[in-house]
Amino acid sequence: MSVINLELRGNRDLSYNTFSYPGSEDEWRDWYIARHDAYVNENYTLQQIQQLQLFQALDPDDKIIAQARRLGRDIQHVVDTGTGALAGSRLTLQLIDRALGNEEGRIRLEEAQRVWRRSHLQRNKGRYARILCSMGDLYIEPVRQRGAPPFDTRLVWYEPYTVTPIYDDEGLELVEAIITQVFYEPDVVNAYGVAQRVGRNDRLVRRLTRDEIIVELNGEPVLDESGRPVGGKHNLGRVPMVHIPCIPYCEPGHSLWVGHGLDRTLAEVDSLLSQASAVGDRYANPHLVIQGADVKDRAEFARFGRVIEIKGANAKDAKVYHVEITARGLKALLESAFSQLEQVRRTLPEYLYAGAGANASGVALRFLATRFETKYEPIRDNFWGGLALATEMAVSMDRNEAHNADEQYLQIAGPPLLPADVQAELAQLQAATRMGAVSEVDLVRHVQRLGIADAEMSAEDYAEALRAERQAHQAAMAAPNRGEE
Repeated sequence: MSVINLELRGNRDLSYNTFSYPGSEDEWRDWYIARHDAYVNENYTLQQIQQLQLFQALDPDDKIIAQARRLGRDIQHVVDTGTGALAGSRLTLQLIDRALGNEEGRIRLEEAQRVWRRSHLQRNKGRYARILCSMGDLYIEPVRQRGAPPFDTRLVWYEPYTVTPIYDDEGLELVEAIITQVFYEPDVVNAYGVAQRVGRNDRLVRRLTRDEIIVELNGEPVLDESGRPVGGKHNLGRVPMVHIPCIPYCEPGHSLWVGHGLDRTLAEVDSLLSQASAVGDRYANPHLVIQGADVKDRAEFARFGRVIEIKGANAKDAKVYHVEITARGLKALLESAFSQLEQVRRTLPEYLYAGAGANASGVALRFLATRFETKYEPIRDNFWGGLALATEMAVSMDRNEAHNADEQYLQIAGPPLLPADVQAELAQLQAATRMGAVSEVDLVRHVQRLGIADAEMSAEDYAEALRAERQAHQAAMAAPNRGEE
C-alpha cells in the first residue's frame, strides 16, 4: 500500500509569513514545514517571494518567467555541522554515579541498552539530531509494541509539525501532547484501468496524557488484533513524551533552529543570484538586430550558419548586429550578494572554522573553539539529556511502573565537541591516577570517550573485567612452578 504524508507533500503554499516569528500553533506548523523546505532545498513559495519582495520576472502577459530560488548550501552546512556536533560519533549509555545501587543499576542499564537496540538508536541518532538542528524541536515517545508483557517498548521520534505540546501554567512540565498525522492513500487501479478503491485522506490522532493514550483514526478508536482499543492506561505517571528543544526562547513548546537569523539574508542573496542567473539566461545568447531594412524571410536568417543578404532601397544604410548585456551591472549584483553572505557567515561559528586558515594565531583559534563550544554544549546537553530521559521512561513502561523524574539514573557519554588531543588527555589521566584523584570506573569512562576502550560495555563492567584479569594474572605469577617441585 502506498501512503503519502500530506504534511510535506501536499499544498506547499503556506498560509502565513514564515520569515516572521509564529503566533499560533498553525503558524508554528507552517514555520516547521518551511524549515524542512529550506534544508532540502525546495524553492521559495510564491507567498515567501511576495512577503520578502524577492526577485520575480514577468513577461508582457504577467506570466512568471523567472523567480528567486535557493542556490546555496549555507543552511545545509550549518545544520550538518550541528548534527555532527550532537551525534557525529558513537554514543554510550552509562549509569550516573551512586545511582540506585550496583545490582539494580546494572539491571536497569541492561534494560535501557535493550531499548536502544530495539529502537536502532545508534543508526537513527543522526536523523534525530538533524531534525532538531534544522527545525528547532524534536519529540520522542516511548511506545509499547505489545498490549501485554513483554511490552518491548521502543523510542519513536516525531517531527515538530506533527505535535501540539500543552504545558502547565508555569511552562515547566508537559501535561498533554497531541500527535496529528494526515496520510493519503491513492486510488487503486487494476490492469484494465478500473478503480478498485477510491483514494482517501486518513487523519491519525494520538493523544497522550498523564494517565492514558488515546488513538483515533478519522475520529474512531483504533483497535488492535483482539478488538481492544490501542493505547489505554500506561501507568507512567507522566505524559509519555519527551520534548527536546534546540535553542529555547519565549515559549516552552517551541524553540529556534541552529542557524536562526540566517534566513532573511540568505533569501536576499538567493534573490540577487537568481536575478543574475536570469539575466545571464536571457542575454548570454546575443539577440540579432537588423536596422534600416525589411527582411522578408525571417526563418532563414534566424537559423545559425546562414549568410544574411539585405536588399532594398536603403540597403546601404542597413545594419546588422548583436545586442549583448555588459558585465558591469551583473558584477555589481554578484559583489553585493557575496558581501552580504560573508557578513552573515562571520557571525556563525560553523563558518569561522571553515575560514580559519593557517595564518590564524593560536589565541584566535582558541577563541573560535570557545564560541563553538559555547553554542553547542547546551544544545548537546538538551539532546543527550532528552534521549536519556526517554530511555528511562521506556524502561519504566516495560516494567509497567511509574517513572520518578527525581531519581534520574542514566546519562549519555560521547567524545568532546572538538577533536581531542588524545596523547595530552592520556598523560593527564595517568597523572590523576597516580594522585588517586579518579576512580577506576571514571578512568574507564574517559578512555571509552576517547574511543580507545570498548564503548559497548558499561564502565563498571569494564573495570570489573580489568580487575578480574589482573587478579588472574597475579595468581598465575604467584603459583609455584610445577617443574621446581
